[in-house]
Amino acid sequence: MIDRNIGLTERIVRLVLGVILIGWIFTADRFGALQAVALVAAFALLWNSIFARCYLWRWLRISTCDPTQRDCPQPRGEN
Repeated sequence: MIDRNIGLTERIVRLVLGVILIGWIFTADRFGALQAVALVAAFALLWNSIFARCYLWRWLRISTCDPTQRDCPQPRGEN
């Protein structure tokens, strides 16, 4: 498993966006392609917010995780 790379603020934002997307999906008149894409995005946002890990961020070498927090790795090159 990859190291945590999502900070607390970003986790909260992703959680809220995921819940908003799911709310929009359930209140839509019909379930179409757009809702299916939104469901996948909502699942990814919720999954990332729960586990504080994002594979896209890892691939882009982005980390919003505060290295002073427990369970957050220090940036590479800084020991």
